[in-house]
Amino acid sequence: MSRLRLLIIYNQRDDNLNFPQGLQSLPDSLRYIEWYRYPLYSLPSAFCPEKLVKISMWDSNLEELWEGIQALANLKKLDLTGSKNLLELPDFSRALKLEDVDLRGCRSLRHVHPSILCLHNLVTLLLDGCNSLQRLESSVHLGSLSNLGIWGCKNVEKFSVTSEKMEELHLDEMDIVELSSSIGQLNKLRNLYITNCSQLKNLPNQLCNLKSLYRLHLSDCQQVDTSNLGIILDGLRSLCILSLRNCYKLEKVPDNIILLSHFKKVDLSDCRRLQFVLELPPSVQDLFADNCVSLKTVLINSSLAYDGDKEFVIWLLNCMELDEQ
Repeated sequence: MSRLRLLIIYNQRDDNLNFPQGLQSLPDSLRYIEWYRYPLYSLPSAFCPEKLVKISMWDSNLEELWEGIQALANLKKLDLTGSKNLLELPDFSRALKLEDVDLRGCRSLRHVHPSILCLHNLVTLLLDGCNSLQRLESSVHLGSLSNLGIWGCKNVEKFSVTSEKMEELHLDEMDIVELSSSIGQLNKLRNLYITNCSQLKNLPNQLCNLKSLYRLHLSDCQQVDTSNLGIILDGLRSLCILSLRNCYKLEKVPDNIILLSHFKKVDLSDCRRLQFVLELPPSVQDLFADNCVSLKTVLINSSLAYDGDKEFVIWLLNCMELDEQ
């Protein structure tokens, strides 16, 4: 079928479409291929994907797409969701139009080819559930990447991906030991979630460069050193919400937190070494410090307690060492 442009095959069961002799080729004229549960380990070696615009092969049996570098001048979307046997991706350095890559649930994928993380038109990269992934690194500051999904990539030890347009970043349940200083290049980042990273030990000072940051969640990272938190807060003048829940080494909230004029909410619950909360900015509305068993002093400006229709909410459950004042 030398003029075939569109190929859609829905293989509802694993055993109802087989190619015992393999598949010799596909039409080089294909623009769009959507094949649910593709049964083979790779695409035919004789197939030239040069004209492809979109590849969707969910829950496939693929271990690799092809070998070597292909001319992919038209490819815009790659979706291999749920391809649990996928081991690696080929070189995509010639796929200059590639915008969306969806690899969610590719649990055998060991690394993302560096060429993908150098594509300046890349908007979406979804890697949720790729729990064999160990590194996600790029030396290029991307121009378009705004949606990066890495939830459940718990074995990632090294992470350094930056983009001009990224507004939200989740680093959850990972084995990261140290954040790269390149994270300070995320100029438009609004929300940063670093949670349950039990191996994380240091925060780079460059976090202070995140001038647009609205929300910082640093929760359940028990080993992280918070001694440079004051340096970091110095630059976060747009910060409104800060969570340091279960940060085991936190002993004192930095004094310069009072300079954050937009600050509204702070969660210090389960910070078992925390002893002092000395001053909070007038804009704050909520303080949560439950189970801070070493907490001795909390100084609250009387003007915060009630301001017109706005109430200041404070939770200090199970803080048994508090002084009377």
